[in-house]
Amino acid sequence: MVEDSNDGKPVRARVSRHRSKLRDAGLKPVQLWVPDTANTDVRSRLQDLSYQVENYPGADDDRAFLYALTQDPE
Repeated sequence: MVEDSNDGKPVRARVSRHRSKLRDAGLKPVQLWVPDTANTDVRSRLQDLSYQVENYPGADDDRAFLYALTQDPE
């Protein structure tokens, strides 16, 4: 069994205790899948999509709208 060099307790017990504290705080674990940018096919597809988003006809209006959302509504 792997032990933590700091307190001698098994890592599994320490991780379990940490996760319990997070759950008690109202949090829950999630699994997040992200694109594998090391894969050249995926990277190419992401570049194509990025170009399409940046260069579609309504892009300037959308950017202006998003910018307006970030401004203080004084």
